[in-house]
Amino acid sequence: MYEGKPLQIVELGPGKGTLMIDLLRILSRIGYRQQDFSLHLIEISPMMQNEQAHRLCMTHRSSDENMPHYYEGETVSGIKVYWYNDISKVPQTFSWYIAHEFFDALPIHKFEKTSDGWRELLIDIDENDKLYYRISGKETQAVQLWIRPPLDSGNKKELEVSVKSLSIARQLAQRVDENGGIALIVDYGHEGEKGDTFRAFHKHKIVNPLENPGECDLTADVDFSQLRIAASKTSKEDNFAIVVGPVTQRDFLIRAEAESRLQVLLDNSKDEDKENLKAAFEMLTSTQKMGERFKFMAFYPSAMANILENITNVTICPGLGGTVPVSGDLSRCQQRSQHSPGFVSIPKDSFKINFFRARNACPTPCTGRQMIERAVRPRSAASMHLFLESVPVRECWAMDGGANNGIARRLRRRAGGMCLDV
Repeated sequence: MYEGKPLQIVELGPGKGTLMIDLLRILSRIGYRQQDFSLHLIEISPMMQNEQAHRLCMTHRSSDENMPHYYEGETVSGIKVYWYNDISKVPQTFSWYIAHEFFDALPIHKFEKTSDGWRELLIDIDENDKLYYRISGKETQAVQLWIRPPLDSGNKKELEVSVKSLSIARQLAQRVDENGGIALIVDYGHEGEKGDTFRAFHKHKIVNPLENPGECDLTADVDFSQLRIAASKTSKEDNFAIVVGPVTQRDFLIRAEAESRLQVLLDNSKDEDKENLKAAFEMLTSTQKMGERFKFMAFYPSAMANILENITNVTICPGLGGTVPVSGDLSRCQQRSQHSPGFVSIPKDSFKINFFRARNACPTPCTGRQMIERAVRPRSAASMHLFLESVPVRECWAMDGGANNGIARRLRRRAGGMCLDV
């Protein structure tokens, strides 16, 4: 596996830069230094770009007109930050791409199926200078270009297509496939079952999208099924992505140990703050709130296809009471109680991960694709041990509540000092 240094972190639509600030803090904690990575931000709003620069950078300035980026800066620790108005201008190399609430803000075409076939829903202006919707009398160019299988599959009567979203998803897939890395998309969305999601917000309230143009935030739910189509292999394209997901925000956070993180925060917080933490966790994970509305999708390089499909020897075995089993030796763990969290073993000649602790894992045997799609991740609040079996071992992670520091130290030595304690 690629070590990931030097690394490009690319965010599409960084907003106020809050996510990047959090990410910089985490990368610093796990050993990344200023020479190990750079930030590349896609932003077309001068106002938002200015706010991002002031929050992220110690110094910043306009770039030379001959450069692909139009603005640049450095963080207080010397990390380079670059701004672009289009993803096509970002250097093509190993990158992490992040699109958090980005695709829902891109423009859409709206279509309706009539007795005469598909027609585009247009916006016109009446004699009182008021905007209103009207159906096109004939097929528009957008209907002829985009309303075709598989986008119009099923019994849909309404359809929204974001051509810009399809283009960017395709670019992300090509970049990940050609240069390595991963793309993570997080947004409100569905998987093709909805047709009319276009709406407007003003002061946190839903309003008529055609009233007060320019004063409201316009949005449409992301159709993840269309992003999957755009990123996947076609007859005319050689570069494509392995598309995983979408999964709900609740599933993503729970599998990423959000419950354990909450417990750590609760254990170290004041009594008056505990209820606020619990309420925030509920808001993020509840199926009645953001837990179901937000979804996560990832793009992997197509070179991982054989790896993901060929891992079939996955063994679930009981926990080892805080010890890490010897690679390939499952006899001890098979003799332990079935009540403790289990270990998942993956053949080291098939994949890099050898052991990690997991309470809820997929049935055996299962493919590597199933493991990633189900995001088999540790769920033990007490401890988790994950290390990579490679030659040589480059990285390892050790998570615990403080009782297994000896194990963490041994893993760190095995990884040549590069180890993350969470």
